[in-house]
Amino acid sequence: MGKGAMKTVYRAFDKLLGIEVAWNQVKIGDVFHSPEQLQCLYSEVHLLKHLNHDSMMIFYGSWKYVNNRTFNFVTELFISDTLRENWQNYKRVHIRVVKN
Repeated sequence: MGKGAMKTVYRAFDKLLGIEVAWNQVKIGDVFHSPEQLQCLYSEVHLLKHLNHDSMMIFYGSWKYVNNRTFNFVTELFISDTLRENWQNYKRVHIRVVKN
């Protein structure tokens, strides 16, 4: 689906749940050069795992591949425009929408 500075996101199908998901893969050696940076990643994923709110994406799981030095986590799939495209489509949004 896309590649950014920190991770690559793949569109995948979860056979157990029967839904499409977003498979996020971080190459540890390319991005994280210290144990503190890696701990920050693990902390963010741990936080995402424990958040439970209707407005937050669903976290399904995570794992490490030690041999190829990748950290993977699976989340709810969102098919949408980029932030820039959304901003261009909805230039005049009421402040109440932003606050909610």
